[in-house]
Amino acid sequence: MRITIQDQASYEECLKKLEARLIGRDKGAKQVILAKAAKRCETIKKSLMAAWDQVEQFSLQYQGVLKTKEKIIQLNIERFLSSGRKILDAGWAKNNLCPFCGSEVDFDHLREELNRRLEEV
Repeated sequence: MRITIQDQASYEECLKKLEARLIGRDKGAKQVILAKAAKRCETIKKSLMAAWDQVEQFSLQYQGVLKTKEKIIQLNIERFLSSGRKILDAGWAKNNLCPFCGSEVDFDHLREELNRRLEEV
């Protein structure tokens, strides 16, 4: 597009058209930059959402592991207490000596305590 400058008015008209073209190019460049930034933000958002999903899956699995660990602990406690009760019932422990710690104890009270703890477990 050619414009002939003949006077002040045509000069100002030409100047306005040039400014409009520059502004248009600047807006276009900014729109391209903005579109790229928006695309990057969307990519980051998808990555974060995927990471969050993985964290949630891990958390669920970890909770399952903790429950299993707690069950194993309770089973071990139950075996330990059952062994103590078996020792008392079979008469293998020395009279009035705790088979667990070796201190003096009333066997009847110890049996009651073992039975109560076993019921809890």
